[in-house]
Amino acid sequence: MKNQEEIKERILDSAYERFSRYGFGKTTVTEIAGDCSMSASNLYRYFENKNDIGAGVVIRFTECEEKLIRQEIRQPGLDAAKRLEKLVIVVFRYIYNEFTSRPHILELVDFVIRERYDLAAKYEDVLVSLIAEVLALGNASDEFNVTDVVATADTIRMAVAGFTDPAIIGIFIECSKQDNCYKLENMEEMAKKVVDLLVDGLKKR
Repeated sequence: MKNQEEIKERILDSAYERFSRYGFGKTTVTEIAGDCSMSASNLYRYFENKNDIGAGVVIRFTECEEKLIRQEIRQPGLDAAKRLEKLVIVVFRYIYNEFTSRPHILELVDFVIRERYDLAAKYEDVLVSLIAEVLALGNASDEFNVTDVVATADTIRMAVAGFTDPAIIGIFIECSKQDNCYKLENMEEMAKKVVDLLVDGLKKR
């Protein structure tokens, strides 16, 4: 018999596919359970309700993104400026590509904002922590001169929100249907320019 974690992962896999194809609002627990070859009552042994399942999908999404960020910013041989640029670009590209290939997933962003802002807050905390890691490396290598690493990291998070906040990126994706300026390559170039400005202010002089 499969253990509980394996079953929960299978449920989340099925839910993610359902949410991607039909949207969060139009998906029912019964449908997710059917995709897993189980009854709805059995599924409720693992998740309290559809919101709980949605939260699980969001957590997996953000954990995958965090893993990608860590891989990029911890590559050897990079200066701190390049690590910060990679952090912003990786986040933006991951969210942009995911949302454009699975537009119904955007409904989960609305769900988080309305029902589970704690997940959004945790996401922001993780970003701040990763940015702070880059700033600390920059201080250690004498590239940056940052007195309060955490406070500065939070300020940078706000400054790059247009490229890291899923809700804002969702708006950009809608705009991209009308204006080529919001296409992936153009937005990435804009993100690099923003990071360049930030790095200039962080440099040790």
